[in-house]
Order: sequence, then structure tokens, then C-alpha cells
Amino acid sequence: MRPLSDEERAVLSALTEDFVSATVVKVRSGLPRGQRNETVLAACMGLAQRGLAERVGSGLRSTLRWRKAQGGFAPERERHLHGTRNREEAP
Repeated sequence: MRPLSDEERAVLSALTEDFVSATVVKVRSGLPRGQRNETVLAACMGLAQRGLAERVGSGLRSTLRWRKAQGGFAPERERHLHGTRNREEAP
């Protein structure tokens, strides 16, 4: 599995336990205001495929809402997703 992109990391840090629109996620993540929401939606979908984000709503972009996945994940998974390792794990 590839490490998270810069946009995915920014979006993941912007997600909370409350469902919000892609526009709110974009503002919280610090992504440029002029950037289209498709970038945020793609990042959210990628995070959802990894089990790191959840969505509600229909397939229409205007009604989708996103939040951080409930339950958290293990630190070793987080290191893998961010492309980092402990020194003990180095090959």
C-alpha cells in the first residue's frame, strides 16, 4: 500500500467525528480556496477505501458528508500509511 499523499494527510487531519461537507473539509485542511472540491473528494474516497474515513449521503457531491473513521487504528498501520518506520523496523 502506498503512503498517503500530502492532500490525503491534510484531509485526514481535517476530519473529525462529525460528518461535514467537502467544502468544510477543504477549509479545515488548509488546501487553497481556489482549488476545486474534486481534490478533497478524491482524497476522502481514498481514505474511505483504506478504512480511515466514512461517508453518508447519496452519490451526489452536494449531499455527501465525511468524517474520520470510528475506532482508530494501530500505530504500526499509521507509520506504514505515512511512509515512516521505527529504527528497529528498518531492514
